[in-house]
Order: sequence, then structure tokens, then C-alpha cells
Amino acid sequence: MEKATKTIEKILEDNNLKNTKGHFNVLSVLIKEKHPLSVENVGKKISIKINTTTLYRILDKLSKKGIIYQTTFLDGKTYYEYQKHHHHHITCTKCGIKNKVDFCVSKEIEKINIKKAGFVEINDHVLEFFGVCKKCQKK
Repeated sequence: MEKATKTIEKILEDNNLKNTKGHFNVLSVLIKEKHPLSVENVGKKISIKINTTTLYRILDKLSKKGIIYQTTFLDGKTYYEYQKHHHHHITCTKCGIKNKVDFCVSKEIEKINIKKAGFVEINDHVLEFFGVCKKCQKK
């Protein structure tokens, strides 16, 4: 059995999820991708046909279990990705591709501003950078 297949099966089993074709294919696509995907793009990339409602249910279930991360970017769309650790994104203003940025400046900002804002803790945050990717710069 292929290593990727075993990994996906273990993730599903560890989270008490059935190894259905839907769960397996959606998780497989998100693990392979290096950037967040919209529901539409997940639907295009999976190898089986799933109706949109079922796809939303699967993504919601994987997100609630903490297997994937769901975020809404400034474009108003919700994106999903498999993530092993906290990170942020940079979005190309020409083609719209989103890539990971593996650092977080906000931890120190959180510590300083949390009490000033009248909060005890921050549960989550989104930090999004914008620029032009190498591919678009060459055009």
C-alpha cells in the first residue's frame, strides 16, 4: 500500500471518520496541494464526482476535526488546506494564487495588544500578504 494512502487512512481513523471515497479523495487533494483551495477548486481536483452539498459537508467535518484549516480571505471566498502548523499566506494580485509564508509576526503583537483591546485571549487570526508572483512578473 502506498505511503500517502496509509497516511490518509490513519488520519481518518485517528479522527473517528469513516474511510469513504469522499473523505479520502478530498483529504488526498488537500494534502497534495501546496496552497489553499476554494470549494470549487477542490471539486475540480478530486477524482470522483461529489455534489456541492456533500463536498461542503466533508470540508466542514474535516475542518471541525482540526484536520484541515478553513479561512476566508479578503476576496470573500472560503479556502481550505491541510496544515501541519500555523502559517500565513501571500496572494498574487495578478493571478490570485495563494502560497504559504512560514512565519508569524502576530504572536508578539497579540501579547501586547490583547489586554489593551479588553480580551483575555485570541483564539485565531488571519494575516494575508499581497504581491506579484514570479510567474506573473515574467509576463
